[in-house]
Amino acid sequence: MKTVESKTQRWNMRVAEDVDAIVRLAAEQTDQPLTDFVVQAARVVAEDTLADRRVFRLNETAWDEFVVALTLINSPDKRTLPVGLEAFQGAHQTAWGPLFAASMIATVPTILVYVAAQRWFQRGFSVGAIH
Repeated sequence: MKTVESKTQRWNMRVAEDVDAIVRLAAEQTDQPLTDFVVQAARVVAEDTLADRRVFRLNETAWDEFVVALTLINSPDKRTLPVGLEAFQGAHQTAWGPLFAASMIATVPTILVYVAAQRWFQRGFSVGAIH
C-alpha cells in the first residue's frame, strides 16, 4: 500500500521560457505532474550532491563497531585501524605527529593500489554507468 506524504512547503520559482518548455515536455513524457517531476529531479540532484557527505558521517553502526573493537581487543597487534589511531589521543593531549604518520601509513597503500590499477577502476566505473 502506497503512503501519501503530506506536502507542507511551497516553492516559488521563475524560469526562462525555454527552460519551462523543456521541463513541461519532460514531465509530460513521464506522465507526472509538473511539480512532482521538478521536485523529484531536484531531490535526485540534491542527494547526489550530498552523497560525499554521507560517507564521512559517523553513524550508529560505525560507532558500535568502534566500541566493540575498543572493548574486546586486548592485544595491541590485533587492533583495528581506528582503535590503533585512537591510542595516540590522550586525556589531555594528542600526539599529532605520530597520529598523522600512522594515518599516512594506513592511507598510502590504498592510494598506491588505486594508482596501479587505475585503468581497470575507470573501465569498471564507465561500464557501470552505461545503461
